[in-house]
Amino acid sequence: MGGCGSREDGPKIWTSRFPNVDIPDTTLHKLMSEVFQKNPDKVVLIDGISGEEWTGGKLLNAAKSVAAGLIAAGVTPGDVVAVYLPNTPVYLSIVYGALLAGVSATLISPAYQDFELENAIKITEPKMWFTLASFVKNVTDAFEKIGTKQTVVVMDSASEGTTQFSEFVKPDGAFTEATDTNAIALLCYSSGTTGLPKAVALTHKNLVSNLHQVMSQPDHFLGFNENTVLLAVLPFFHIYGVIMFLMAAPFCNTTTVSMPKFEPEKYIENVKKYKVTIAHVAPPIVQFLLKHPMVAKAMPFDDLKEVFCAAAPLAPEPAEELKAKLKLDVVRQGFGMTELSPVGACGDKQNAKTGSVGLLLPNQELKLIGDDGKAISKRNERGEMWIRGPNVMQGYYKNKEATDGCIDPEGFLHTGDVAFLDDDDQLWIVDRTKELIKVKGFQVAPAELEGHLLAHPKIADAAVIGVAAGFDYGGREGDGQLPKAFVVKKDDSLTEDEVKEYIKKDFVDYKCLAAVEFIDAVPKSASGKILRKDLRKKEEDAGKKVFA
Repeated sequence: MGGCGSREDGPKIWTSRFPNVDIPDTTLHKLMSEVFQKNPDKVVLIDGISGEEWTGGKLLNAAKSVAAGLIAAGVTPGDVVAVYLPNTPVYLSIVYGALLAGVSATLISPAYQDFELENAIKITEPKMWFTLASFVKNVTDAFEKIGTKQTVVVMDSASEGTTQFSEFVKPDGAFTEATDTNAIALLCYSSGTTGLPKAVALTHKNLVSNLHQVMSQPDHFLGFNENTVLLAVLPFFHIYGVIMFLMAAPFCNTTTVSMPKFEPEKYIENVKKYKVTIAHVAPPIVQFLLKHPMVAKAMPFDDLKEVFCAAAPLAPEPAEELKAKLKLDVVRQGFGMTELSPVGACGDKQNAKTGSVGLLLPNQELKLIGDDGKAISKRNERGEMWIRGPNVMQGYYKNKEATDGCIDPEGFLHTGDVAFLDDDDQLWIVDRTKELIKVKGFQVAPAELEGHLLAHPKIADAAVIGVAAGFDYGGREGDGQLPKAFVVKKDDSLTEDEVKEYIKKDFVDYKCLAAVEFIDAVPKSASGKILRKDLRKKEEDAGKKVFA
């Protein structure tokens, strides 16, 4: 069918312009194992700091050693282990090893602070942690506050009470390979609509489905192959990193160069040294590529053909500017969310419209719901996106109430993003109904920060909104959003710096407050709901941008 199809039996349901793809009934680890066994000598991972190379065969053997180590340590199928590490090739061996043994892996941001670690531990109750010596105190402090004790495996230098990774793995150990495709493979974190981060339960079926969806139509979607070279600076724990670097790249025998964090000089060096062909980035890296003098000095980048930007919206102007500056074939965007495993739409390689998130992937159904609650049946009309497909999460882990609040009885995930389909089947996201703040591609739930602020003895009330990261807030134009708090004092001695430090000591850096404004009262509805639109209007009336 040319153009998005629809079903006429009931409300309008849009489908992909492409036919559905066959999705095998298999586990993620079996799928990857078959690829590595066929091409055991292909280098699929390179440590961008040390230069160490990992072939598919080496990665598979390392994963089997991890699986055997887990079983020997008493971890059983259905248990959860936590991966609390920066990007490194061994990260993949731990994740695949857990899956081989039938164990779920929860992927924890290395930047998480005590408060966030405690929340993750309470939700997923991991039996074991894989981390670095420098992170051990964070983990053990969280254990102490909760009153639990879990095994900690340290990748570098073990300390008292921890286990050295080299002693944990069992190269010749035994395990039974898991086969349940409906089992939870990964637990990744998302704030959903409100509140503390929730663990999104993604099954093998979810992830295998999304992998085949996004790898279908290589002339339009990803199109990785054995000659593609990627640079993984986006974190492996983030769902964007999962789909690109832990799934799609190894599946296609693509080489990925990993970096534990973004370091400008090393980033440029690796792009040139390893002849990177596609750069997967978030908007802040686009700004770096556009503005930093180091980039201009290092040009040309003859091998770099494409920049793919996701995790947060990218405005059309910088996209076009970057394409011209680096002489790229294409700059594309996509749409995804952790709850979709994660990709829902992908920029079209044949016709990437600047600002669009591209074409709906196959095997999905889309409703656009208008303000009147009815499905929209015309193109170019805006509505909230509801998506149904095999890639929709199993649910929020051990949180039925939150799951029922976003997946309706028909199986549609209510995304909270407002979009429209144009005449060429391109999807455009224009607004969000949810209150999440997107900071450098990461989700920040206002309610999480507000709850913490209200625990401060000098604060009577508080509300948080997203403001445009620009000069008004000590940032750079085009960097997306930042959180700003509106605070009602209980004690007149309270200062802005005191409020900022209070959040900073308990939260990861992207959740820190860009600004604090003291007000007499937080605007609320008759039912007590915070009227954030009034606070956003207050910012706009002051001549400041609310969204980038």
